[in-house]
Amino acid sequence: MDENLEMMNNYEKQVYNTYIQKLRSKLYDVEVPLATWQFREAKYHSPGKIEFLSPWKDIRIGEVWDGDTLFFKTDVVVGDAFHGRNISLSFDNMGECLLYLNGEPRHGFDQNRQLAVLAEEGKTGTRYEIIVESCPRWQTKAHAQYQCAEYPPHVFKKASLVSVNRVMYDFVNDMATLVDYYLATKQDAAKAVLTEISTVVNPNAPRADIIAAIPSVRELISNIIVKGAAAKRGLSVAAVGHSHIDVAYLWPVKETVRKCARTFSNMLGLLDSHSNFFFSQSQPLLYKMTKEHYPSIYDRIKAYVKEGRWEVMGGMWVEADCNLPSGESLVRQFLYGMRFIKDEFGVSTEVCWHPDTFGFCASLPQIMKKCGCRYFYATKLNANQTNTFPHNIFQWEGIDGTSVLSVVGSFMTYGGNASYREVAAGVKRYHNRKNHDELLYAYGHGDGGGGVTGGMIENIERMNAIPEAPAIAMTRASDFFKHAEASARDLPVWYGDLYLENHQGTYTSQAAMKQQNRKSEILYRDVELLSVLAGGTKDDRKALHDGWELILVNQFHDIIPGSSIAETYRNTNEEYKVIFDTGYRLRQKYLDALLGAGEAAQVNDAERTITVFNTLSFERSEMISLEIASWPVSVIDISTGKTIPSSRPDKSHITFYAEHIPAFGYTMYRLQATGDIADDTAEKTVRTDASGVYILENQYLSVRIDRHSGNITGIFDKECQREALDSRGACLEIYAEIFDYYDAWDIWKDTLANAKVIENAAEISIIENTALLGKIRVTRAVGKSSISQIICMTKSSRRIDIVNDIDWHETGMMLKAAVNTSVFSTRATYDIAYGNFERSTRRNTSWEQAQYEVAAHKWADISERDYGVALLNDCKYGYSASDGRLTLTLLKSPKFPDSECDMGKHHFVYSIFPHRGDWRIAGVDKEGYRLNVPVLCSEKKVSAIAAEKRFVGISGEGVYVEVIKFAEDGDDIILRSYENHGSRTAATIDIPGLNARAVYACDMLEQNTGDAAYRNGAITAVFTPYEIKTFRVVTEKITEKIH
Repeated sequence: MDENLEMMNNYEKQVYNTYIQKLRSKLYDVEVPLATWQFREAKYHSPGKIEFLSPWKDIRIGEVWDGDTLFFKTDVVVGDAFHGRNISLSFDNMGECLLYLNGEPRHGFDQNRQLAVLAEEGKTGTRYEIIVESCPRWQTKAHAQYQCAEYPPHVFKKASLVSVNRVMYDFVNDMATLVDYYLATKQDAAKAVLTEISTVVNPNAPRADIIAAIPSVRELISNIIVKGAAAKRGLSVAAVGHSHIDVAYLWPVKETVRKCARTFSNMLGLLDSHSNFFFSQSQPLLYKMTKEHYPSIYDRIKAYVKEGRWEVMGGMWVEADCNLPSGESLVRQFLYGMRFIKDEFGVSTEVCWHPDTFGFCASLPQIMKKCGCRYFYATKLNANQTNTFPHNIFQWEGIDGTSVLSVVGSFMTYGGNASYREVAAGVKRYHNRKNHDELLYAYGHGDGGGGVTGGMIENIERMNAIPEAPAIAMTRASDFFKHAEASARDLPVWYGDLYLENHQGTYTSQAAMKQQNRKSEILYRDVELLSVLAGGTKDDRKALHDGWELILVNQFHDIIPGSSIAETYRNTNEEYKVIFDTGYRLRQKYLDALLGAGEAAQVNDAERTITVFNTLSFERSEMISLEIASWPVSVIDISTGKTIPSSRPDKSHITFYAEHIPAFGYTMYRLQATGDIADDTAEKTVRTDASGVYILENQYLSVRIDRHSGNITGIFDKECQREALDSRGACLEIYAEIFDYYDAWDIWKDTLANAKVIENAAEISIIENTALLGKIRVTRAVGKSSISQIICMTKSSRRIDIVNDIDWHETGMMLKAAVNTSVFSTRATYDIAYGNFERSTRRNTSWEQAQYEVAAHKWADISERDYGVALLNDCKYGYSASDGRLTLTLLKSPKFPDSECDMGKHHFVYSIFPHRGDWRIAGVDKEGYRLNVPVLCSEKKVSAIAAEKRFVGISGEGVYVEVIKFAEDGDDIILRSYENHGSRTAATIDIPGLNARAVYACDMLEQNTGDAAYRNGAITAVFTPYEIKTFRVVTEKITEKIH
């Protein structure tokens, strides 16, 4: 834009805004300052737990306040001047506030609203007890601190009892709309009207003269705002009132409880005063918070839900991140959210609402649809760094072929201000005019902004009366989608994930949080399985349910991604202690019950029984290490009576290879003292060659480790007679990150040009070397940090585990593991929630170039037709694949919004898995499961049970049983399985351990959808590619086994 023109536009805007502000200052027929106030300092520990730090003290208008929480108090008696008039409280102390009127939460004050209606018709002598709970504006404060700027002091600016003049109020809103319209369009007719009005109505004139002049300009206003205008043609806008409330962000979860009260009370007030207003709110967790801590607000919400003007939507328990949680976590988000909505409000929602989430995995459409959500809304893809997402309304198709009607809004916001400029710009950007003629527009301030304002509603009503403006009407999200479903034409289809070309750092930041999420998901899966097999109690099911709720809350899209403040993560650490304490306690309880286990065996027992339990749906073999007190000891497989190979890595441990542990079952072993000394002449796993290179070797692989750097310089596949790596080998790389304000969120593409291979090993040593297992430790000092890696390989596996212990104290640095393979492939495959997804390894297009870091779960693989290499992990998510190179981001060191993010100690594992065939043939997905889901070992003395047993089994290549749990509504059992190889597969699921009487197919909300093929103790089903199936197993009535 020409500089002079821009200056003129800014000048005009300033002139008109000043005009309106002068009018606003004269809104009140009566204004009585409230000079007598007291305040009390407090500490807000948690919802419902407030510690008062001082007695009530006097405070005057104009004074400054500070602190965590302050309560302001005054008593008001309505005087004669307000009798028969509307009464409002005008209040501003520059904080986020909740007004309690006569003890009831009534209204939120914030930067967008300083007026609360007390009564539509005042009565002399009415007494009001006014208490205002106040806290800082968290978001403003966090940004100020990071910018080394001063957070402005809170000034108690005003407090008055006022009566609003309705004529002035309407005129001010008319002028606000006219100015907004003119500044957006520069239409001559609008400017002429504004000029003439400002001549007739002088804002500097006495207030009585202004009010008297307003009727004379009504006809001028109606030249632009034409009440009762004819129906418009062309595009229309469905305006959905909403407030996007982050469960945590630059404030902790406890503050969100108060934000709900402030926002929801505001929206209830607007529903009371504007009969054509609708409000739509997502996230059942927010409703639960409100129910527990603000029951009067909750009761009013329920009344408006029943009336149909408050729409409960969203489906998920919280607006979760949709890249990092497991497939089952995503299901539980819907299961818990949808059940709460149905139980509490008696309604269902079909709208999955995710305006601010950082991308969406390619399996989500199937999960959504099988959880009852047919419609999807997002906005964040407008924040792409490189490419403009091409559709605003489309069918989003997932990896299994399921599609959902989807909207990526063209308004660039999910918290619109209802201005003409914003609406017109969104209409102009709309891509799908030939497909559908209505746009979804979400308006209303989010977080601390308090939701929709009365001014927004007034502006929408007036905007709709401007003939040249698009038709705009307030409605509900579900009404928009139902209309679109019925009338949209030839919608485009987008296949795969909805990748956000931004915020790739959220796959890595707050590593401990991500690790706790992965481990808790797996732990609770195991506990649910064991609970079903052992006949769990209802109290324990409730404990698991509560634990799952905490897991789900912490998957919110600003918690698990690492984009919240330090206090949030201190709180999550405490919550995960509860989650893990519950999980470990119940896992041990039910494993003992299942095995009939009694007291713990002693290390020095002459004979000890070891039960190895496999919670996965396929047979596996694993290395087991146990503490021992004496030697020699042999290991007996009780089911066969055979002695199996074992080794003694040190004086106090024995290692043996447990083979063929059945799916969902166990094998028992016995340690038996023997007089024979074990043969120690067997070939060891580790050796060095003549040049000092360390070599880990088994029947499949020969792994070479440089004696200076400690890096893996080669992996020779003895079986396939080829090198798995190119000349660069496998190593750690460190990157100096380009400074970014939002460094916890982002990884700039240009940062990736700053790679430096870490080559300075301080020490390399062999720490275990037997015929079964070899381990080499490599320690390094990097900057202020220390890195210890143990490179492990067993005699019978192709998997090379690298166990990391890192003490990280860097600033602006990023650590990656790089595996430079010799594989030639243009595609890489990534493990995702309930499936996997292929991406290009090339950078031909701008879309491919933008995906330089992508999210995956347990593994990523790059394969030729007959050979490949996978990179696995046990708690990381940020991958990349370019040509034959795979990388995994291990750690970042962002400083905002948590300046101590990821500083300290980290323990995790990643693995290199060279394999014959492609990833399906090689069972890379099984290897990912094995790394992440350890077998369970019990050394307790057991009763006389079978030496080996399988409770549930499955046949059907690529089909896995992921979940066996109690139904939410009783003693039936829910079994969930999925196809993971992209094939049409007939599978049989044997369920002898479930005591089944009948089996039904059901959706993910556990509602029956039809009969399942069940006969002779087995379920048979045909899975289409990547299909997820859920079954309800009706059991014989049994008495609880655990007391």
